[in-house]
Amino acid sequence: MYLTGHIYNMQSAGELNAYMVYMQYGKALLIADIAYGALSIAYGIFGLIVRSKLAHFKKNAPRYLYAWYAMGLIISIGYAIATCIIGRAPMSFLASQIPQFIGEIVLIYLNYIYFSKRKHFFVN
Repeated sequence: MYLTGHIYNMQSAGELNAYMVYMQYGKALLIADIAYGALSIAYGIFGLIVRSKLAHFKKNAPRYLYAWYAMGLIISIGYAIATCIIGRAPMSFLASQIPQFIGEIVLIYLNYIYFSKRKHFFVN
């Protein structure tokens, strides 16, 4: 949806379309949306790789999982910052995203604890 701009149709219940949004905010938002869409696809593919490594108890599988979580966090933060800058939104918008970012960091930490206790399983 980000690759095509249809995200704006859904967010506005059809009142806006991608053309209207991109005319208002310029090509920079279009580029940010395409980059976010492409990175989301790469994130999904990497998630499949991580899942396979975890399922086969590969030695470095937990590290791949931490990298996958970190990649998602970096993509989210980068897109939030880019849209704030492009849309000249107040930083309060970015501040509203902080609980999500904190949740992802807590998830990484909890998974670290979990896999630290089970590292003897991942020896293949």
